[in-house]
Amino acid sequence: MKRNVNRHGSGGRLRWGLLMATVAAFLLVPAAQALAYNTVTIEGAGEGSGWVKGYEINKGNPPVDCHWNGKEWDVGTPKAGECESEAVAPEGTEAFAVEEEADPGSVFGGWKIVEGGFGFNVCEEPLNPICGGLLLLGHTKIQAKFNEIPPPLVPLTVTSSGAPGGEVKCSINGGAKGSCPAEAPEGKNVKLFAEGTGVELNEWTTGPCASTSANPCSFAMPASAVSANADFQVAQETLTVTEPGAGSGTVACEVNSVVEPCNGTYEYGKSVKLVATPDPGNEVESITGPGCSVIGAGEASTGECVFTLEEDTTVTVVFESAGTKESVPATIEGEVPKKTSLEGCAGPVILGPFEPAVPFNYEGTCSLIATSTGDATELSAADPDETATKGHLVNGSYSLPSALETRANGLGGLEFPATGYPYAPLSEPSVTLLTYGGPVSADNVTVHFKQHIGLHDALADGTYAKTITLTLEQTTP
Repeated sequence: MKRNVNRHGSGGRLRWGLLMATVAAFLLVPAAQALAYNTVTIEGAGEGSGWVKGYEINKGNPPVDCHWNGKEWDVGTPKAGECESEAVAPEGTEAFAVEEEADPGSVFGGWKIVEGGFGFNVCEEPLNPICGGLLLLGHTKIQAKFNEIPPPLVPLTVTSSGAPGGEVKCSINGGAKGSCPAEAPEGKNVKLFAEGTGVELNEWTTGPCASTSANPCSFAMPASAVSANADFQVAQETLTVTEPGAGSGTVACEVNSVVEPCNGTYEYGKSVKLVATPDPGNEVESITGPGCSVIGAGEASTGECVFTLEEDTTVTVVFESAGTKESVPATIEGEVPKKTSLEGCAGPVILGPFEPAVPFNYEGTCSLIATSTGDATELSAADPDETATKGHLVNGSYSLPSALETRANGLGGLEFPATGYPYAPLSEPSVTLLTYGGPVSADNVTVHFKQHIGLHDALADGTYAKTITLTLEQTTP
């Protein structure tokens, strides 16, 4: 533990002692006063490490003696993981003081009052090696921060050569892969990745991975500058043709219009045309691979694939004897019964309240679900009332001058969409709302109603209503 007071300045230490004594003289309390138990907690911070120890005037119990390892107190008082002291004398009569000692490779980052405080505070200068004061204000929490001294940066130069299109990316000390920096910290792990489309690493020609083809290449950054070069070559892709069938035939390949073996290794980007031809009495049953197809049937069949070689590729050709295969038809049936279904519009459609002497079009809707198996189906609306008020809303002996109007729209099927019509008055014998040009299942239909109220329409208080019949009918079964 450091005890060299000259480091802090003898004058500074004398001022501390005199001022502490002066403050204490004004704050002495009667002997009968109850003791105040004030605690001081020290929290650690920073990625560096170091010790926090009780200074020579500290009267804490137990004495502070803690070590911060960059993550936690691994040595503490009274036990590992804690750094705390308690004064046992009345408030204002005892001082608490600690000093720091950074480990090699770390530097002290300063004190900070986190909670509470001291009656006399020498933590105001954060980098003062000593922190403390009179325990006047109850519990106090201070922070001691230790920073890691970063390792020196060493020049890092990464280049590439050989086939164009290759590049080198870097990961420093487990970080994300990205562009390589111009400098890297000494001692940190560096990982080099040789990448590119249509190219592959031949070897590292310079640097810590020279004369190897390790990809990625990893090394610890030395103290001196590093230059690494990745030599690239055009990527080599393998073409493989398999023939698992019981029949026979020939498979021929052209690579960039030159006849080549169908099983081989070729440069990235080569154009390949593969043709499978069956022997007499055989046929191409199937051919599987990029750009492949089977042409014709029976002995006249051939198989062909045309593609660009951009990865290891396998083409499978199946030849079968034409005389060993026989086909029979199988009929699968499923009957659909005739059905017409219309559901919904269970509750009343509320248009009002109607406002007298205010011209307005009142509108409302209800929802239906329509299903029909017919070739043509019609949705219609009608007022079954055959009196003079047909199509008009009625309130006792009164009726509205304007007829109730209606229209509808539905989603319809993808092949036979529903056709809707504009508003029409229900005073007509029947109003066609929708027509379907084919079967429809569970179509969501919205039926719209509109009632016009004119400026001079006389309205009697009460409810104007009418029950309308909605019909879904197959016009062509």
